[in-house]
Amino acid sequence: MEKRGSEIPGHALALPPESRAALADSLLDSLEAEVDEGAADEWRAEVHKRIQELDAGTVRAASWQEVRSRLNAQNRPMSGLPVEFHPGYWRPRIEP
Repeated sequence: MEKRGSEIPGHALALPPESRAALADSLLDSLEAEVDEGAADEWRAEVHKRIQELDAGTVRAASWQEVRSRLNAQNRPMSGLPVEFHPGYWRPRIEP
């Protein structure tokens, strides 16, 4: 039985945690084939550049709490961002 796209998130969220994790893993794996072949090299270069900036003292790291506080102070609550933060990873916000 084919589900409408708008029904899928509700059904997926009703699954037990282990099943949701397996589904999420499968969905993420399905996207990896679409990733730009040069993306890994570009990310590696970006990470190297950021490490150099941190080591040189030209930028400083900020904790998640600090970033959230700054956004709130600018009247930019996290609910307005296109991603959701969960400890350990970012994920796209899915609007109903």
